[in-house]
Amino acid sequence: MDGSDDAVRAVMDGILELDLSISHLRAEFAHRYRLSGTDSHVISVLATSTEPVTPTEVSRQLAVSSGTLTNIVDRLEASKLVQRVPNPHDRRSVMLQLTELAISELANTESKLRAGVTKGIAEVDLAAF
Repeated sequence: MDGSDDAVRAVMDGILELDLSISHLRAEFAHRYRLSGTDSHVISVLATSTEPVTPTEVSRQLAVSSGTLTNIVDRLEASKLVQRVPNPHDRRSVMLQLTELAISELANTESKLRAGVTKGIAEVDLAAF
């Protein structure tokens, strides 16, 4: 095995370790709020959006029915993680967004993930990012 094979192996190992870390943190978050996998995916969809999202768009992204999404959003609302807000473009509908609690919890989770990813990386190397 030459140096490039070692480098590829190291990157692949790092990706696998990162995937396991993300899975662990997602499971920890889900357990804390008694969320299902699909509930967590709704949180992820909303977390990656810069603006509130329509339930139709969330349903489409996750390939779930509107009825299923309604039940999920009801649970997430009861957990104080998601809120329904009026749609500024259509007063007959609502949009979904994360609550301050969810944003705070996700920031803490991201901080834990960042600490795990950067552990073992020299400060000099981190400065390049």
